[in-house]
Amino acid sequence: MSVFRWSFDLHGIGIEEIDQQHRRMVELANELYVAMIQLKNEKLYKQKLDELAEFSLQHFEQEEMLMVEAGYPGLEHHRLEHLELTRQLAEFAGGFRIGRDLGSGELITFLTGWLISHSENSDRQFGLFSNAACVNHA
Repeated sequence: MSVFRWSFDLHGIGIEEIDQQHRRMVELANELYVAMIQLKNEKLYKQKLDELAEFSLQHFEQEEMLMVEAGYPGLEHHRLEHLELTRQLAEFAGGFRIGRDLGSGELITFLTGWLISHSENSDRQFGLFSNAACVNHA
């Protein structure tokens, strides 16, 4: 069962490495959703939440490194968005540790906003910039 579906129109930015990472983040979000809703398995939920958080940090680091290499002018704003997403994800993990309900719709709302809005808006802007720079240097 999945609540999130990969779509190039929503998640793709035209940079293969980033698009593959976005695809994996959608997979991890679905795995977390299954642990949260279907199984009500606290151990698996914690594992998947930690896995998503760890993968996200690696993804953000790699994405920001590509932005530095490309001379992307929106890097600092994008970095601040990544910090906020990381903070919110840590807040959910902390809430779980103090007994927040596994079935909370808050996490799904957060993940939807992150996986769609951030990818479709902020990441897409970097993809457009990067792809335009490649065309201009060709």
